[in-house]
Amino acid sequence: MYKKIDLTKLNIKDNYLPESFNGCRILHVSDLHNCDFGDRQEKLIQLSRQQKPDYIFMTGDMIDQYHAGMKQACLYIRGLIKIAPVFYVTGNHEWEIQEEVRRAFFSFLRRSGVVILHDEIIELKKEESSIQLIGIDDPYAALRKLGKIDDSLFAKYFLKRLSILNQRKKGMYTILLSHRPEFINYYSKVKINLVFSGHAHGGQFRLPILGSVLAPHQGFFPKYAEGIICKEDTSMIVSRGLGDSLFPVRIGNFPELLLVTLYKK
Repeated sequence: MYKKIDLTKLNIKDNYLPESFNGCRILHVSDLHNCDFGDRQEKLIQLSRQQKPDYIFMTGDMIDQYHAGMKQACLYIRGLIKIAPVFYVTGNHEWEIQEEVRRAFFSFLRRSGVVILHDEIIELKKEESSIQLIGIDDPYAALRKLGKIDDSLFAKYFLKRLSILNQRKKGMYTILLSHRPEFINYYSKVKINLVFSGHAHGGQFRLPILGSVLAPHQGFFPKYAEGIICKEDTSMIVSRGLGDSLFPVRIGNFPELLLVTLYKK
């Protein structure tokens, strides 16, 4: 399966996008799970380079609690940082993995120049205009504070953190990086313009007519497994991801890189 990588090109058109960001190209990378794509990840790096992105967004699970170490993730990221500015948020696996691996990975990201967004807001500037970029940690970051896995508790804690971030939001076009697509109601509630997400692995298996079969935290026949999903004024882009985790098989669902181009409507 890993001999083929799908490059999916999506366009987002929005009246609220500043004119100077018209035509902005974003490479969306998610859920590598430390998987191997050939010699020193060169196939992935070359395909990423060919897209000539203005920014690269990574939406978590670059490493994996079941795939030891972080070598393959680091090889790919070393290639990405030579292409465009890279912005990163955590997935659940970054928090489920051994603490020493997590710390080493975060240290590598910082040394490499990747911008890690731990519940943070920054501004991206082009010419005279700016847009806001928010990055929020995966709910499993709460493991450090709450001490146990309780998805309902994590969801409440996540919404609280998102609401605090939203209070800091200025009245400008806002992009959110968040690993979890199943929280689209939250993203819409706080009026995020555009969300980049992953986690669902495209439903792992994709069948004719039925589509996506199973996704983490969504169960069977998930609603938020790939592509562009809209709710009220919020658009969400869900990557099918590159790797796999506990279940090492994809059916009808090749690994995916996303190239998203923003347009002023």
